[in-house]
Amino acid sequence: MRLRFSVLVTFLYSATCTATLEPSHVDINVVSWLAGDWKGEAFGGIAEEIWSQPVGGTMMGMFRLIDKGKVAFSEFEEIVEQDNTLIFKVKHFTSAFVGWEEKEKSVDFKLVSSTGNEIRFEGLTLIKIDEETCKLVITLRDKATGKTKDVEILYRREKKI
Repeated sequence: MRLRFSVLVTFLYSATCTATLEPSHVDINVVSWLAGDWKGEAFGGIAEEIWSQPVGGTMMGMFRLIDKGKVAFSEFEEIVEQDNTLIFKVKHFTSAFVGWEEKEKSVDFKLVSSTGNEIRFEGLTLIKIDEETCKLVITLRDKATGKTKDVEILYRREKKI
């Protein structure tokens, strides 16, 4: 289990995308549809994400991966307007809430393009399929081999009870 997540850490730290378009100013509201609770399958477990409504040029999110009934790792996420574009920021934590990144660091994905229902960041794409379904595509790169692969998480919106 730890080996699998160590490999995942390597992949996540090396997330990359070759496109480098410079978009004009994009408002945080292009991803407002993401607000809410989402659940899907990923990395052999259950992925859950919760996103806030956009306020003050930012959206705040949380992610956790549940494997065999236990939290394997979690993330704090933020999509923020910065320098006339959007940045998707992630900080990872172990199941014991120990940070993977240095205190001042995060894994940042800069916006590449925003068209209709697809928001493409460097190494991470959000696709709105419909009001209840979205897909997250993460491009992962293995530092040792240089090979990349796309991991897709199909999320369904969770209903509040």
